[in-house]
Amino acid sequence: MYLAMHQVVRVHLSPTERVNKSTLLVPTMNPETERKGKFLHDIAEDNGVAVVVLDENNDEAATANNNSICGALWNSEEFRSRCDLDCGRAFTNTNNGKPFEYECHAGLSCRALPVEDNGQRFVAIIGRTFLSALKYRNATEKAISGEWNKFKPTEFFKNVLMSGSTAGIDNAAAGLSKFVVASPENVIEIFTAARYRVFMLGFLPGFAYMGEVDDRIATPRRETPRVTVPKGSVGIAGKQTGIYSLDSPGGWQIIGRTDVPMFISNAANPSLLQPGDTVRFVPVK
Repeated sequence: MYLAMHQVVRVHLSPTERVNKSTLLVPTMNPETERKGKFLHDIAEDNGVAVVVLDENNDEAATANNNSICGALWNSEEFRSRCDLDCGRAFTNTNNGKPFEYECHAGLSCRALPVEDNGQRFVAIIGRTFLSALKYRNATEKAISGEWNKFKPTEFFKNVLMSGSTAGIDNAAAGLSKFVVASPENVIEIFTAARYRVFMLGFLPGFAYMGEVDDRIATPRRETPRVTVPKGSVGIAGKQTGIYSLDSPGGWQIIGRTDVPMFISNAANPSLLQPGDTVRFVPVK
């Protein structure tokens, strides 16, 4: 079964609520924060890379397994300006919603990933790792007899990260993919790429609970439901999607609408969809 869904100009997708499943950012003193911190730490440690989250002011909102060389240079009055030309521009350089890769002045390979948490935009810098022995050797020479020789070796080389490939960066980026900023176009593309199984009918006559929604766009219900949601509205709640069969109050996140009637009270079979059906949405421009 194919349903035509009108693409909306403004897509309502709430990264704030979506991240609540396993949020990665910003510390506060409570048990939930400990779980959030562990998530970020595990991604960094498991893949042998650093993950550092910066806000729009380039302040560190969260850090896991940071390269000690980065930490020393970033906090140095002498070298901070050079770091600002690399990691310091990561937030601005991801304003287009796309990640980008770069090698910083210290020879470390990084990937900047635009992410969101609690309704706020951040950039996650993944990697900060030497991809070759030559890059690391150049760093040690600078630390021994070059411009970095003022740093204490025990602190400067306390946690140096080295990788033979970008696999660790790739895997860590994949682990953070659910937090990546999604444009309205990407939401529609991701949503319409899947086929959805009707699990059950409920809530309203003819309202079909369908799934599963891709993790990248899965989002919980709104904290405050709308008083009226027009019939035909296509919504997401968690990993499920559904179509409002009648005008009704509702708290699902609305991403589009369809003109296909879901419920006709005087029809022999009033509900268009039945449990077990498979539905595919086709965008209409």
